[in-house]
Amino acid sequence: FDRSIQALKDLNKKGYGTNPSLELHLVYNPGGASLPGNQAKLEHDYKETLFKDYGIVFNKLYCLSNMPIKRFVDYLLAKNELETYMSVLVNAFNKQVAEDVMCVDTINVNWEGGLYDCDFNSALDIGLRYMKPHVMQREVSSFDSLLGKKPIMTIFDIDNFDEVVNKEIATHYHCFGCTAGSGSSCGGQLEN
Repeated sequence: FDRSIQALKDLNKKGYGTNPSLELHLVYNPGGASLPGNQAKLEHDYKETLFKDYGIVFNKLYCLSNMPIKRFVDYLLAKNELETYMSVLVNAFNKQVAEDVMCVDTINVNWEGGLYDCDFNSALDIGLRYMKPHVMQREVSSFDSLLGKKPIMTIFDIDNFDEVVNKEIATHYHCFGCTAGSGSSCGGQLEN
């Protein structure tokens, strides 16, 4: 905590958060198996507290839901809370924000050129799959073939991004993290 506060103070000294051309944005995740509160209220509270207690200023606070993947899933399993958290996410599904999540209009490209609907699918290696068998221009390794792993489409397999515009979005249980409550995306909550 102390190192984070000092880093924010150092950024403020360099003009971040105080100079209009050097914006400083913070990200908030709730602790444990719950959804974040209202982004506007949390931003107000954090701005007030950080300035009053530490003299720190920032531009925006983005609230993100904890995605039930990787280390957070391990944490939930260790606490025997995965089923409870998934119930929270599923029961808070919001159809309105589901229409605006990042996977609807964004493509993630990993360092090897693999194409994904979002960062979370990239982390889980759930990539865009080939819609047409003849599109694939690279070899699938024999190891991947033995595992029955389908090859992920890469930027090297397409001529332009129009080829993936109407693709089917790859979904999995973690997608409820973006569609629960006020929604969650790279810019924070999708609905206030």
